[in-house]
Amino acid sequence: QSVIIKITKVGTAKPDLPPAGGAASPGVKYLMPGDAVPDQILVDQEGRSRTFNDIRRSRAIAVTFIYTKCPIPTFCPHMDRQFVEAQGLIKQKGLASKAGLLSISFDPKNDTPAVLRKHAQKLGFDPNVWTFATAGRDDIDTFAASFGLTLVRGEALNPDEIGHTLRTALVDASGRLVKSYSGGDWTPPELVD
Repeated sequence: QSVIIKITKVGTAKPDLPPAGGAASPGVKYLMPGDAVPDQILVDQEGRSRTFNDIRRSRAIAVTFIYTKCPIPTFCPHMDRQFVEAQGLIKQKGLASKAGLLSISFDPKNDTPAVLRKHAQKLGFDPNVWTFATAGRDDIDTFAASFGLTLVRGEALNPDEIGHTLRTALVDASGRLVKSYSGGDWTPPELVD
């Protein structure tokens, strides 16, 4: 953890404000609890084009956003570990027909269906419970932003590194957002419950 021990004012500047009447991210509708999740077209780990609702299959579903080259153990790899445990609980409780998991990659350049399939297999995913998917970059960026995820591309020394926040959302069986977790402050038992 970091602690601020001293702040020194070194100058002044006007804040960067969005244009009057405009949104910070044009075209993005931020989802609130109770809102219907858009039926985004995705490509799953088998290369099949499927809509969000096709993947959901009238089940409650937890959605998180990752990319397989994420270098920070407490980010995407942590989300993967959390979903591995959640998958185990879903199967143990016999909830596969009522609950599912969806990991969406926001790196379609590198996370092709074959890469996602290999990543999923390494994690021991059960395709009856857990789906990995991606889509075109602009579509994924808009879809992820609607859940409150922030993405920063092209600012690291490694061009494949993507700065991002963590977001995991719970969607009910009717396709409406129930809750959105910021960061990794949830446990698999809490998610499954």
